Amino acid sequence: MPALLTTTRVVIDWLRRLPVSTDLGIALLVALALFFVYLPRLERAGLHSNAWLGGDCYYYQRTIASLWVDGDLDMSNNIGDTNPLNRQLAASYDNRFVPKHNLLLPVVSLPFWVLWGNPGLLAFNIVQLLALMIVVFFLNRLCYSPATAAGMMFVCGTATLFYDYSYNYSPDIFASLLLLGGLLLVARRRFNSAAVVLGLSVFAKIPNALFSAIILGYACWLIATDPPPSAQPEPPWSRRRIRRAGAMAVAYALGLLPLAVTNWWLFGAPWITSYQRAAIGRTPAGAFILDNHVHDFQQPFWHGLWRLLSDDTKGIVDTNWVLCTAILGLLCIKVVREKKLLLTAGLICLAQLVFYAKYNDWNMSHYSNRFLMPLVCLAMLGTGALVECVLRALQRDSTNRSD
Repeated sequence: MPALLTTTRVVIDWLRRLPVSTDLGIALLVALALFFVYLPRLERAGLHSNAWLGGDCYYYQRTIASLWVDGDLDMSNNIGDTNPLNRQLAASYDNRFVPKHNLLLPVVSLPFWVLWGNPGLLAFNIVQLLALMIVVFFLNRLCYSPATAAGMMFVCGTATLFYDYSYNYSPDIFASLLLLGGLLLVARRRFNSAAVVLGLSVFAKIPNALFSAIILGYACWLIATDPPPSAQPEPPWSRRRIRRAGAMAVAYALGLLPLAVTNWWLFGAPWITSYQRAAIGRTPAGAFILDNHVHDFQQPFWHGLWRLLSDDTKGIVDTNWVLCTAILGLLCIKVVREKKLLLTAGLICLAQLVFYAKYNDWNMSHYSNRFLMPLVCLAMLGTGALVECVLRALQRDSTNRSD
């Protein structure tokens, strides 16, 4: 414990010396606190046990091995005794087993695996999780005080499903980081950078195409309504605004380009994804029998929505009770500075619920619902409104008493 305290003091002193803004310094301090919260959990669960490499994680790790060791994406010699026709691999246009899951996560995390092996992927997971929590801080900071934003960041990292997913190699954390990072960039009016990041978020998770479209709509809203740089009045769709929106569209296309090229290379066309070519069998002639994940959205809507919310082990509310405060936060919307951001966040949350309510495999998570990670992060904006309202009330009461 003395060594831990000494290390903490050294790190805090180092952060204070950095030429960073106050907000970034606060976010880094909260990230440091979260790291020390996660570390005991990682040690208890076992840093070298590989228990966190279950489910899809195994196939992401095997994709890295195929890339680094074999220099290809032929997965037939990388999965050991695992059945290659279990719907977890895709069939390429030239009849090879190739990864079904996205390639961006393995490529980005490959250096961690090369340096430290499987524990390196666990380290990468902590890095991406802390980065996502920092994005949560800055989204809240656009709306609330530094104290509220810091509180929401810490609560999101400890009182929701993210605490459990600190011991994982999570593609959903990665996809959420890109999606919400794009939202943050839009809210900061960095439209072209945001569009590229949002395009990459689709590469990381195909359903992000729907949610990124909402964010791009938010960007167009800002472009059309933000005050012009000069004092002269400007119509919502002036040439300057149209050029700005056009540049953003081009940037989004650039962000989608890696996905299109990969699809063309592996499956013969930019619009054919791996999830349309999941291998489940072979014909007597040796051709693949394919399963299309597009057909997996057959669950009755209202039944599926109820299960998404209230299932005992996978329901997003039952496993993340702090989200209930987000609903109460809607009563305090007057304290929110960026109301357009809050509305966009609400639309994304609603779209996620509607989309996954129809999904047959909605419960394919080891805990809670990993598909709804963006919803959990964005719900902190609603909780932040409630906290900000309470803090302001306490401040007014303290001021009245002092008078």
